[in-house]
Amino acid sequence: MRRGFTLIELAVVVSILGVLVPICYAMHRQNEADVLAAEASIEAAHAARAVSEELRRDLWTHSLAAEGTVLVGAAPCDRIEYAVGDGDVVWRRAPEACGGARAIARNVGALRRDGGEVVVVFRRGIRGEEAKEIPVRIALQGARP
Repeated sequence: MRRGFTLIELAVVVSILGVLVPICYAMHRQNEADVLAAEASIEAAHAARAVSEELRRDLWTHSLAAEGTVLVGAAPCDRIEYAVGDGDVVWRRAPEACGGARAIARNVGALRRDGGEVVVVFRRGIRGEEAKEIPVRIALQGARP
């Protein structure tokens, strides 16, 4: 009685594995990309909330300028500006009496005003691919233009 596998049995197993392994690998890579995209969306939501809270707090004492993402008010806090600076970071620039300049959110590609809303576009590259853009609209309810 012989023990072991025949050459044909081993060839069949190797052939089946040759089909299954690439399929499993492709599914794993797609799942990994989906997880990274979900993490990017979650990070964008957290950053959008930070920007929204800062704007809400400043809109209690300031009003929107005619254009852009600038708030105007009385001295010593006569001007507060929200802008994207170096490194794709949203900065709140204000006089020292009003908290000074501070970073609010990162991975931001654009910050603009669209009527009664502020649009923040978050960008994040996923595994070397072109950056995924996640636009977030922040309504400025009760803001005085």
